[in-house]
Amino acid sequence: MEHHPAQSVKLADQYLAAAKLCLELRLTNPAVSMAVHSAIHAKDAVYLKERNTIPKPRSHSQASGDLRSLGVLKESAIRQFARLIASKSEAEYGQEDLPVLDAVASIQDAERFLASVKKFLGSI
Repeated sequence: MEHHPAQSVKLADQYLAAAKLCLELRLTNPAVSMAVHSAIHAKDAVYLKERNTIPKPRSHSQASGDLRSLGVLKESAIRQFARLIASKSEAEYGQEDLPVLDAVASIQDAERFLASVKKFLGSI
């Protein structure tokens, strides 16, 4: 199956919309998780444009470092991605409900990261 950056951006938009719906329902862990997956799909779009492949990093921290090594996004975008990836395990496997403010911050990071990716991609 061939992958294209535009499809990854579409998925990123869909996961971001799902994150917002989860937040409206006060489902904070799923909201954070959907925001994380939005960023992952946005990251995939960058890789597809730059390398025509999607790498499978061994760890979450490696994913941020790999993205940084491409050198195509500003450091602020890399930090947004890193914050989101750092919250993945707690949101998806943790036993406690995350605070609403954490969900709001994750959605904001995902929005900003996706906007940076879209700016980088231009019209694809």
